[in-house]
Amino acid sequence: MLKTLLTRFAALRHVFRRAQIDEEIRQELDSHVERLVERYMASGMPADEARHAARLRVGNTLRVREDVYSLNTLAWFDWTEAQIRHAVRMFRRQPLYAAAIVLTVA
Repeated sequence: MLKTLLTRFAALRHVFRRAQIDEEIRQELDSHVERLVERYMASGMPADEARHAARLRVGNTLRVREDVYSLNTLAWFDWTEAQIRHAVRMFRRQPLYAAAIVLTVA
């Protein structure tokens, strides 16, 4: 029970600190690439080829960052946040329509 609660708390923390966490993951991936480049260059590979081979080995870093983010957050929270932002944007565009909806629901 406590472990589940702590996991959910950590997921909410990731939602509110996405930029900071994304930057930390980007730095970590870059350091992995640099270590691979150094390893390849130490084995005799030219610098350009070593960098290219390291990038191929690590893969698409943006996709890796997105995968890590999706594993560490609550998907329904992100979905709800996006839906609310969309609704607010639509209400700002068409205030009369928004008023009609609010009056109909009320």
